[in-house]
Amino acid sequence: MGKVKERREKEKKTGDKKDKPLPGAKFPGMKDMSVEEMLGTLVQNGLVCLPTKEHAVSDLIGGFKAGPPKLSGTDKQERWVPDDPSAFQLRKAIIEYCILPLGSKSIKSNIQDHENVRSILFYGPGGSGKTLMVKSIASETGALLINLSSSNIGSSFGGKEGATKLIHMAFTVAKEKAYAPVIIHIDNCHEFFMGKAKRGGGSAVNAEMQRFQKDLLVYKNQALKKEDQVLVIGCTNMPESGDVKLLRWKGPSGKPEKQGFFERCLYFPRASHADRAMMWKRLIRKRIYGFNKQAMAHELDYAALAFLSDSFNAGEISSTVNYVLSEDRVVNLASKPLSEHDFASYFVREQTAQDDERFLSFTRQITSLDSVWKSINVTEKSGKNK
Repeated sequence: MGKVKERREKEKKTGDKKDKPLPGAKFPGMKDMSVEEMLGTLVQNGLVCLPTKEHAVSDLIGGFKAGPPKLSGTDKQERWVPDDPSAFQLRKAIIEYCILPLGSKSIKSNIQDHENVRSILFYGPGGSGKTLMVKSIASETGALLINLSSSNIGSSFGGKEGATKLIHMAFTVAKEKAYAPVIIHIDNCHEFFMGKAKRGGGSAVNAEMQRFQKDLLVYKNQALKKEDQVLVIGCTNMPESGDVKLLRWKGPSGKPEKQGFFERCLYFPRASHADRAMMWKRLIRKRIYGFNKQAMAHELDYAALAFLSDSFNAGEISSTVNYVLSEDRVVNLASKPLSEHDFASYFVREQTAQDDERFLSFTRQITSLDSVWKSINVTEKSGKNK
């Protein structure tokens, strides 16, 4: 009895205690259901995508230089404001956190436990490349993609029991070594992680997604182990609508549903002037080459296009290029050369309000920047007083 008590005390201190059975395992039919049958159910509901080679991390166009966010007030004078990450920094982080561990068993096995990333949050304005990077990671690693976005789930798997069954099937399939590697994608993930205070003002869709919250937290924190080649990626352009306490992973101690969800967060900012110039140049050349490999792209004033498209995101620039450079237009480039005026009509629109402050506020919360800044400020003041 003494040894048993001693072992329990040790487990209590280290947190190394036996995991509880997963919620979905207790439902009738789940135990007898094979992994192949679970995968079939997910496929029938349109929740699974096979990997393709259509995308690459290099599709996130941009240079090395990070820049400050555009702020309207004097806030940047009062508190430290981090620079927006550059496209290069984002590509590097995606390779380090996502592609290398997910695509290589040897790299994954040699990662320290505290560096093992099971879940990552991509946040930023619409059209900044978040979903594109999810597809790129799947393409680069050859990963099976399970899409648990609210728009994909819809009204399927109704009720609390239905939600638990879906999450159980998704994570059971993801953990199956025969299907590795696997990405679980949750777009508009803020809808799944709203706190009680934010639920009242949400839409019916938001309220509907809350029933998945506890199961997502339990399965990600309890079921996913270091040896599993699984990565959960959440995307949102409204991170402030989610509860930071639920979005941010606190660590392995405590109940799984209380630990928080995302272990890493990457901010995808609006493209800078230099990055937009690069986008125009590369996307125009890629479009022309796609229709006519012999055609020569005429040199345009890409800096002017970048200036005129100040309020455009990467997705809108890509759509504009694709619309203007139709197959017929590319075929006739020799007789009618391309110019900046071809794109002029698409710039005649109202400038959209920049919301960098909204994302900066969330960055401060999710990274505890304000707490760090205050502690540094207090230390500096106390040092001066001495």
